Amino acid sequence: MQTSIDFTVHENSFRVYHEKVKPTLKGRKLEILNALKTLGGEATMLEVANLMNRPMHTISGRFGELRDLGEITEAGSKTHHENNFTVWRLV
Repeated sequence: MQTSIDFTVHENSFRVYHEKVKPTLKGRKLEILNALKTLGGEATMLEVANLMNRPMHTISGRFGELRDLGEITEAGSKTHHENNFTVWRLV
């Protein structure tokens, strides 16, 4: 797991982000972003898992990673089957 980057990131650098960070979003993270986009830009983990036809436990870790990368943010909560779920929004 990469824990550091080998280039200078300037504060508020939109260009650096799109040239250096976003291309590294591969696999499951990219699938989750695409699912959120398909679902209108915000959805719960359960809704994303259902769309992707995957169990929630196989995607849950990616939500924290995407949040830490600034790709998604918490946008409230929603109840499904009497359980509360965080609503995630694309940034």
